[in-house]
Amino acid sequence: MRRTITSLGLALILASGVPGVASADPPEETLQKLEQALESLADPAQVQAYTLTTVARHAKPNGKDAHDEKVVARIEVTGEGQTESEVLEQLHDGEPVSEEDREKAEQDRKEKREEQGEEGFALEFKGPFGEDRQHYVFGDTTEKGGLHVATIEPAPGARVDGLSTGKLAWDPETGDPAWIEFTPVEYPQFVQALSNRLELGRLSGVLVMKRLVTDGQGGIPGMKRVFHMEVTTSDVQPAP
Repeated sequence: MRRTITSLGLALILASGVPGVASADPPEETLQKLEQALESLADPAQVQAYTLTTVARHAKPNGKDAHDEKVVARIEVTGEGQTESEVLEQLHDGEPVSEEDREKAEQDRKEKREEQGEEGFALEFKGPFGEDRQHYVFGDTTEKGGLHVATIEPAPGARVDGLSTGKLAWDPETGDPAWIEFTPVEYPQFVQALSNRLELGRLSGVLVMKRLVTDGQGGIPGMKRVFHMEVTTSDVQPAP
């Protein structure tokens, strides 16, 4: 028998046939887990120690005068929000950096921060969770690669520093956040472009930041640099 699809039926089929399209916000559980994961590497109740590997490249906007940096450090969580680090390896353009050169470079960075003001290149990030949840709204949720993905925007009328736009992805089965991409609404001083992707996952059973990728451009006029940085977490020792 031939069937006729009414406009209402067609609308229902289209609405149900597009994978993962919905208007619901991310589950509250996911937002709580996101907040917890971003704090876990400084929370002695969750993590005792871990290894952090930072790989970065910076160059002039035309690609010239490029330099590569790598730092591998073992981090010990000594108290709430407190850590101690031991540098296991540091390379500059593939060559080992001595402790003396490391101390000199840190002093140079300190002096530059003082010249640029106390905040320097500091980035304040307020995420869509906890007390800052009120400053954000989520767009429609779509499905991609088995994950649910929602856009993030500052709420209309939000007037606080540190807000971003971006996307949040999570596993609909476990509620675990998978990644969050964010770009500041207002860039920090001396920064002209900045984008971030923070990937989360469970290491040794603890939900942590597994990888952070940052791309941007910054610097004072005549001394601008483009940069790419990746920070990876490994060898997590959970709290007993």
